[in-house]
Amino acid sequence: MDIREIFDTFLDECRERWYLLILIGVFVLSLWIRLLAIDLNWLQAYDPYFHLRYMSYIAEYGWMPAWDPLSYFPPGRPTTYPAMMYYLSGYMYRFFQGSFGSLIEAAQYSTAIFGALMTVPAYLLGKEFSDWKAGLIAAAVMGTVPATIRRTMAGFYDNPALVIFFSILTVYFFARAFKKGDLVSYSGAAMSLILFSFTWEPAWYIAFIVVGSIIAYYAAISVFGREEWRNKGKKTDFYERIKLGFEPFKKLIVPTVGAMAVAIVAAYLLGLHPISRIMDYIAFATSPGDLQIVNVSVAELQNLEVIGAEAWSELFQRFSGALAFFIPGSLLLFKRKRRLGTLLLTWTLITFFFITRGVRFTVIFAPAVAVSTGVAFSEIHRNVMKTGRYAPMIAFGFLGSLLMTLVSPFAGFALGILLALVLIFVDDDGDIHEITEPVILATAVLMVVFVASQGIQMASQQTQEPITDEWEEAYRFLKHETSEDAVVGSWWDPGHRIAGLSQRRNMADGYHCLEQYCEGGLNTRISDLGEMLVTDSEDRMVELIERYQEEASEVYWIASEDLIGKYQWPQYFSTGCRGGDPQCPLYSQFTYEREAEGRIIYRGGVHLEFVDDEPVPVFEGPDTRGTFERVVFYEDGELKERTFEEEQNVVPGTLWVHPQYYMVVHIPEFQSDSMFTRMYFEEGDRLDNFEQVFRNDYVKIYQLTDN
Repeated sequence: MDIREIFDTFLDECRERWYLLILIGVFVLSLWIRLLAIDLNWLQAYDPYFHLRYMSYIAEYGWMPAWDPLSYFPPGRPTTYPAMMYYLSGYMYRFFQGSFGSLIEAAQYSTAIFGALMTVPAYLLGKEFSDWKAGLIAAAVMGTVPATIRRTMAGFYDNPALVIFFSILTVYFFARAFKKGDLVSYSGAAMSLILFSFTWEPAWYIAFIVVGSIIAYYAAISVFGREEWRNKGKKTDFYERIKLGFEPFKKLIVPTVGAMAVAIVAAYLLGLHPISRIMDYIAFATSPGDLQIVNVSVAELQNLEVIGAEAWSELFQRFSGALAFFIPGSLLLFKRKRRLGTLLLTWTLITFFFITRGVRFTVIFAPAVAVSTGVAFSEIHRNVMKTGRYAPMIAFGFLGSLLMTLVSPFAGFALGILLALVLIFVDDDGDIHEITEPVILATAVLMVVFVASQGIQMASQQTQEPITDEWEEAYRFLKHETSEDAVVGSWWDPGHRIAGLSQRRNMADGYHCLEQYCEGGLNTRISDLGEMLVTDSEDRMVELIERYQEEASEVYWIASEDLIGKYQWPQYFSTGCRGGDPQCPLYSQFTYEREAEGRIIYRGGVHLEFVDDEPVPVFEGPDTRGTFERVVFYEDGELKERTFEEEQNVVPGTLWVHPQYYMVVHIPEFQSDSMFTRMYFEEGDRLDNFEQVFRNDYVKIYQLTDN
């Protein structure tokens, strides 16, 4: 074959599979969206610095150490986190080292690439379930859906992109195995499960979904029967269907469980512990707060009640118009292909249940939504063609359900399900109006546009620098002005950055290490850290800190502005008294609103008047006016105070004024002697065992001097 013939063959293939060019375009769009954050100097959030530190080991040494001395000191903790992402991005950095300006840049690009690659298995699975049209729509939704954007942006170096990639790929191989029953497909499923487990510890949830779908399939054919049974004239009463259904059930369950058993054994041989991790995460999904007490304070782990307009409004923000189609896709596929339809329906419903256990689980719900939405349009088109004169009405109905999600997401969702049920039961041989197909196509295109536009909007909101100048200054101080063996304490949030940016040991961080894996797990440490912040005894704080000092020559403690709003959690975890309880009132923040007539006015009825250039703290209500008992403010960088005890209508406690006047904070008498009050608001004036060694308007760092 000469070059011309090869070229002609290539052109013929391109003409025949032109839709693959659209898939390439979807990939490019998905990559572009994620690269909107590529110019950030820092990674977003806290967790990416934990992952970046582990990636740096691969980039520098080519392997992962067995022990992490910077996290959970003393004594550190084992590096048990699945390392697939670190090896992929670490070796990418090693191979293309000259192309990246820094390790952070390599992490940013790898995250964006992993995020765009999710579109490939989404296309394959949509095509496997239905056809290439379903695959393209599934890929487009997967690449742009807002639910996955934030955690797969270039600045968010974390594993959700690979979690989604391998979850879809694993379902794809099982779907092929269900259709073909061949060794290659089951082997691919087992291999994908193994790779998935090296990416994310709870990867085995996919195994539960697949097995659950086989059981559901057996139940479905026992209830509804199979077309081939009726064609062969076999009995179709319920008890006979139970007997007849056992054979196809056995043909699915035996090789499926076998493939999973191979994957589990291989995982054990490779150093993973899938069964124990499965049990940990079942407990986590059931009640996160019982497994780790700190989980009750994590916003993304709060239960999402799916009954109510507010919850569906939040779901719409994450899934856009796809909300109207993910259940219809599963139902319509179930009508045509019982085996694959049951798999898709089980996957969709179980992961939908997951989001009720925590908003963070939308990341594993999103793949099912994307694929099922793609399948929906292909199956809608296929089924509408059988409804004759009803076709235009049903087609416009689905367009209406999409538009309805803009106003009432739940109503659009419910209408989509209703129309799918109509397609399942309505059959008409009449003529089909030619407008039907254009309406379905327009609905599909409009839905993708809605999803993509919201995804781009979400991405554009993730382009601000995540680390402020004040925090950057603090991390640099810790890195360059403290001893290499120093240990640094604070609340658990900045722990990953302390280890990753400052290269100093932390007492606890965002890695939710269980007691059996860490010597003093997060439950123990979070209680101790909370008590260090809220206790009114400096001696008690010193005693607690010394538990974590061990051989460290220096110990530092960070008090930062963000803890004002988070203070309810240290108080709750250390004392059991939660915010809102009048027995343990919290700090109250009042933010700047405007200036008028020589006054600085704050939201909430508080303002500052100035007498002889010194502030007078005033509160005003509908029927009352008064002052705060005490005001603390800065003058030429020095902390000063005034008291108003003799005034009428005095509010007990202290009003603290920020040096830049952009907020004021009411410190109730209950919190007046807490260690956080003394360190952050009073600049350490009443401390004997701590010396302030660093400060700016946001972060204060103290060194323990009583050794």
